[in-house]
Amino acid sequence: MQKFLLGYGDGATGKSSTNAGIHAILGRENVSAVPLERFGDRFALYGMHGKLANIASEIGAIDKAAEGHLKALTSGDLFEFERKHKDPFYAVPTARLIFATNNLPRFSDRSGGLWRRMILMPFTEVIPEDERIPGMDRPEFWEASGELPGMLNWALIGLKRLQAQGRFTESSVVSAMVDDYRRDSNPAQTFLLDHYREHEHGQESKSEVCCQIRFQAHDSMIPIIREKNHGKPDPTKLSNAEAARTGDRVHPRSRDPGCLGCAA
Repeated sequence: MQKFLLGYGDGATGKSSTNAGIHAILGRENVSAVPLERFGDRFALYGMHGKLANIASEIGAIDKAAEGHLKALTSGDLFEFERKHKDPFYAVPTARLIFATNNLPRFSDRSGGLWRRMILMPFTEVIPEDERIPGMDRPEFWEASGELPGMLNWALIGLKRLQAQGRFTESSVVSAMVDDYRRDSNPAQTFLLDHYREHEHGQESKSEVCCQIRFQAHDSMIPIIREKNHGKPDPTKLSNAEAARTGDRVHPRSRDPGCLGCAA
């Protein structure tokens, strides 16, 4: 299955306790803990080799190299592992990727490949302080609890259902959250969808659209994306939008390439 799990929620919602339980079921020697922001470090990923799961908490800033390795590690294909001062080798990754975070990372993927792989698990209930059980966020707690056989049985029931369905059970609520998350990770697309509509004869210059996006980004304190990433079919995601070259259909306010099929 080309999937990774991303647990998301405020503190004291059970993310760490859930991961600790999974850690205990699999066994400490079978789990690595390489954080997502280190996926761009070619040597760090060797720590996952031969493991059943990679369970990491909190996510810092990530780059495109980390995103690329995240997709590669969940593809099921051969992956190149490297160790310092030793020859690299190829192997199929065995570790299932599980992350938990209070703040969702900003992904730059525009292909959809990363988003198709994501299973977003929201943790929404904050446990009152007087109901919290100390130590539940540690594998040792679950190893001593006597609950592991029952937890394993739950996992086997889920595995049987997964094999019968051939896919994970989808939640419409979670799917909507992923769609919103994807839009929030692409400020340019969000701006265009919110402020423009498709129109057969509509046209807006690329420079004008980029100017508006920069103004909105500055006003909203969001990262500014360079102009070369705008005015093209991919960031707009509008089916009738296409780049117009100078001399074809030129917006009267500009002779730059424009965005056809869009109307403000």
